[in-house]
Amino acid sequence: MEEKKGFSVKIGGKKQKKQQQQSKEEMIGEGSYTLYDEEAAATVEKDVPVLDQLNKKKSEKNAVSLSPFAKKLAAAALGAALIGVVLGFLLLRYTAGIESETSGVAAPIATQGAAANAGAFSDLTAYVVQGGVYNQEDIGQDVVQKYADAGIPAVLWEKNGQFFLLTGMAGSQEEADTLGSQLQAQGYESYVKQWDPGVEAASSAWLDELAVLLAAGDNQDSALWKAWQEKIPAEAESVKTASDEAVSAMEQGSFTASMLLPVWHEAATLAAAGQ
Repeated sequence: MEEKKGFSVKIGGKKQKKQQQQSKEEMIGEGSYTLYDEEAAATVEKDVPVLDQLNKKKSEKNAVSLSPFAKKLAAAALGAALIGVVLGFLLLRYTAGIESETSGVAAPIATQGAAANAGAFSDLTAYVVQGGVYNQEDIGQDVVQKYADAGIPAVLWEKNGQFFLLTGMAGSQEEADTLGSQLQAQGYESYVKQWDPGVEAASSAWLDELAVLLAAGDNQDSALWKAWQEKIPAEAESVKTASDEAVSAMEQGSFTASMLLPVWHEAATLAAAGQ
């Protein structure tokens, strides 16, 4: 780099060389060093609190972190709580199932009008399909046999000195109307009505339980019926025999509410005889 030349003056006969440019560069250089040192110092002063804050955050994070033993203890407590909830739910379902079986309530269809009053056997009413009415029992029995040969459950029910031919039973009027239409399509006379046997029997546990089962219509459980059959007294063996076919059909999946018509008729006849 080409060295710049200064200028000289004579003072006392001696030349004094003033290198103004060099002095300026040195001053500028010194000023630059001074500025750099001040900025660096300011930067250092500002950085120190930041590092302190970072160290403080790390310390706080380490302070709240759980030890391995505490983590295992928390996991064990959470697992025990979940197991307790599951066991409680299963116990509740099991208890509810037992209460349902002991109460003997088969299904909610009974609340849809399958029976006006299913609390007592003497109050039981239901929708039936009537195929005729006769003044002579023997004539009516001949017609019942024709229905039986065709696979249609039918009974001849005596009431007020007349014999009513009932060929179907349903859990509601709508279901009875459908059943009546099906029988009419096969050429059978059908008339839907609400049937009240008019039996004023004394209260009996097995008969009242039968009323609840009958009121359930198509929605039946064979296990409930078998439990009920064990409560039938010896003098009502004919009622058990009438219910055997219906229970068998429940187990085979071919059950219809009309199969309960002979059971109801047999029990009502027995109850009326005991008045």
